[in-house]
Amino acid sequence: MATKKRPAGKTGSSTSRSRQQRQGQSSTTTAAPRNDSAELLQASLPGTDTPQPAPEAAEAPAVTPVVAEEAAPEQPKECAAAAPEVQAGCPEETMKEEAVPAEEPERAPAEAPVTAQEAAAPQKKARKKDKEEKKAKTGKKRVKVAGPETADAAHDWTPLPCEALLEHLLPGSPELEATRRHGQHVAHLAEQLFDQLQPLHGLDGRWLYRLRIACCLHDIGFASGRKGHHKKGMRIVEQDTSLALLPEDRSLVAQLVRYHRKAWPAMRHRRFAALGKKDREALNKAAALIRMADALDYRHMEAVRDVAIDLQPGKVVLTLSGAQDCAPEQDRLLVKGDLFMHIFGVELECVCPIL
Repeated sequence: MATKKRPAGKTGSSTSRSRQQRQGQSSTTTAAPRNDSAELLQASLPGTDTPQPAPEAAEAPAVTPVVAEEAAPEQPKECAAAAPEVQAGCPEETMKEEAVPAEEPERAPAEAPVTAQEAAAPQKKARKKDKEEKKAKTGKKRVKVAGPETADAAHDWTPLPCEALLEHLLPGSPELEATRRHGQHVAHLAEQLFDQLQPLHGLDGRWLYRLRIACCLHDIGFASGRKGHHKKGMRIVEQDTSLALLPEDRSLVAQLVRYHRKAWPAMRHRRFAALGKKDREALNKAAALIRMADALDYRHMEAVRDVAIDLQPGKVVLTLSGAQDCAPEQDRLLVKGDLFMHIFGVELECVCPIL
């Protein structure tokens, strides 16, 4: 009986394909043990450098923190008060709990509100200090020194500070004694004129003090020569610190020394122009008195001892008295009394009794 044969290609291909699949599965399952045995065999052979696989224990640190964190018991509360090194070992939850104190600390009492006056007090003190410093720099702040404030105090003001300056500039010279005597006598005469002519000039005791010092020092310029000694004396009084005077007194005394002879005070002179109106008026009056007093001792012989003044309408009569003839002083008074007559608008008449 004849049988039908299947085509060889189809049957072979499907059969071979199924066999290959079965063989592949069996090879994959059996491949691992073969490889492991081969690796163990190779590792046992001497002279091989095949790296050893890392032990399974090396992977433990990665799991350890998690286990430790879960299984770690609660730490005591003392961990929060421990040092920073110990706090590092405390769990985060415990540290958070300990961060909040059990009891709140006592609060400081609230301060009283600052008033506006208290807040402004430091500023007032600072402004006051600034004003005092400015006054000290400009010389407006008066230093408390001994000095006359009234006419009576000026009469008793001794000794005059000009003595030290005279001895400093004219030490042991023949001119020292002559200059000192002449200056003191002119100051004595100027004081008599000041007192008796008070109704006319109206100056206070401070100006009498300045006038007396200027009379004592009006010839101090002789230390540098007779020519122009009035201007030289003015500069000496301004610059020499041995003469202890306040700044405002020093300037006025220096100008009285300058105007005891020659030119009158004038606005073309910068020192005089720098003064205020009241000081200019007072300086004119005092300069007129020092010129008259200097004329009454014209020969430096103290011929005129005292002066008696009679105030008449439009006229001032001076009666001179002394131990000798004072005719030269009488004539000189009428010459140097020109500023006095100009300021007060009166005439001068001088009487010198014949001895």
